[in-house]
Parts: sequence; structure tokens; C-alpha cells
Amino acid sequence: GKGMAGWEGGIRVPGIFTWPDVLPANTVIDEPTSLMDVYPTVVHLAGGTLPQD
Repeated sequence: GKGMAGWEGGIRVPGIFTWPDVLPANTVIDEPTSLMDVYPTVVHLAGGTLPQD
């Protein structure tokens, strides 16, 4: 699907996150990131667990 290939339009999109009292306001991170890890990270931060399979 669109955005899943290594084309410029699918990989260079902004990610905007807010987490009051944890992430400082107006922080800009210029390093490449991956959406692959967002779901497991959010589940972990919320105290949840993911299935192992």
C-alpha cells in the first residue's frame, strides 16, 4: 500500500506526539524513526503486554 515502500513520499512524513508532563513541549527530533515500533512502545508505556506470536 501507499507509504509502505521506500519511496520518498512514504518515508518522509512528520510524526507528531504529545504527552504532557513527560515529553517537553516544542521538542524536535531530527533522527529517522519507524512507525513499526510505535504500537509496541505505546502498549509498553501504558503497562500492557503484547502477545509473543
